[in-house]
Amino acid sequence: MHDRPRRLVAASLTGLLLAAALAVPAAAASPNPAPVKAEPRRVVEYRPNGPFTHDTDLLSQSGYAAWMIDELLLSTTPLPRLGAAFMQAERDTGINARYLVAHALLESGWGTSSIAQAKHNLFGYGAYDRDPFRYAMRFPTFEAGIAAVANQIRAKYLSPDGRWWRGFPTLRGVNRFYASDPLWADKVAVIANTINGMVVTLRERDLRFGSPRVAPPAAARSSRLDRPSSSRSRGPAGRWACRRGSSSLSGGRPSPLPRVVPQPRPARSR
Repeated sequence: MHDRPRRLVAASLTGLLLAAALAVPAAAASPNPAPVKAEPRRVVEYRPNGPFTHDTDLLSQSGYAAWMIDELLLSTTPLPRLGAAFMQAERDTGINARYLVAHALLESGWGTSSIAQAKHNLFGYGAYDRDPFRYAMRFPTFEAGIAAVANQIRAKYLSPDGRWWRGFPTLRGVNRFYASDPLWADKVAVIANTINGMVVTLRERDLRFGSPRVAPPAAARSSRLDRPSSSRSRGPAGRWACRRGSSSLSGGRPSPLPRVVPQPRPARSR
């Protein structure tokens, strides 16, 4: 069994260490450096449960499940279960759900911001610096906001024909025009790594699956269907009977398997 408190502490320390590492190059440049946005120059393949960086490919499959995101949100934020919405956005747009969750948590202050609570806008979308709350877009539900913003990010920032496309589907590529904060990509990467240390997997729940077993077919009722055919290569027209047998996985109930048996059709008088 896993020790969740110890896991949360380890995840937090990982996030702090990564944040410190990301800040080293800027700090070494001058005593009071002015942060600048880094230009995207490469794409790094995403690996589930691996480190998430500024150059990780955002157009990838997260390897997450809806219930994993649900448990993360319920244990760390005031947000409801939104795992299904994030996973649907990944399927619809091809954008990694782990990134989408990290982006939402950063912009919404882990679900606590007034824009998130009053406008169902987890991404701060449209919240211009001169008056963030006034200009932030309003959505009818959190789910609608997740779907709409994911579609906008894909169309405008992560597509070669998008208005704000910078040549690479990465955090650095998105950050060139998405946020005014030059460290936005760094912050999203830190949260993406932090939450990955907090999600609970099936293995940590002590769930194990045995090898599947196929049971021998059993006799069952038959049903008939006509198979008209006029092609000689397919043989004469005939009637077929579909008999259902059964198969099962270890520990499960039998499920039907079709068995097709040819039946002769009576000769028709000419």
